[in-house]
Amino acid sequence: MLLSSLCFACAHSLNNGFSPLVLCNLFLFGLFLALYRIADGSLWGVCAWHTVWNWALANIFGADAGGSAQEGGRLFPISLTGPDWLTGGAFGLEGSLAATAVFLAGIIVAALMLYRKHQDCAITTRQVTRY
Repeated sequence: MLLSSLCFACAHSLNNGFSPLVLCNLFLFGLFLALYRIADGSLWGVCAWHTVWNWALANIFGADAGGSAQEGGRLFPISLTGPDWLTGGAFGLEGSLAATAVFLAGIIVAALMLYRKHQDCAITTRQVTRY
């Protein structure tokens, strides 16, 4: 999981505005996606998370996604002002500490999903072996 998360983060390294915080955030997002994949058992959910994340940043909030401005309409056209650690700078919201908090929360939720799935499997295994 750590290697695939690092590869995911490095795959974005040539994007505009890439920084150490962006690298960290993309690593965290990759880790979330890996945990979610294991908990869910399907790659489709991972594809959906990545697509919806980028789509929502661009089309709902009108923010840059992955270091590039998005074309098309925006539901809530926002203008981000402030320090890069808060706004994400040239990379977009994914390069902000706010995104760090969101990704950490996602990791916790995915880890809890995985733990619960493991517990459910253990209970089922115990029930089967008892009979």
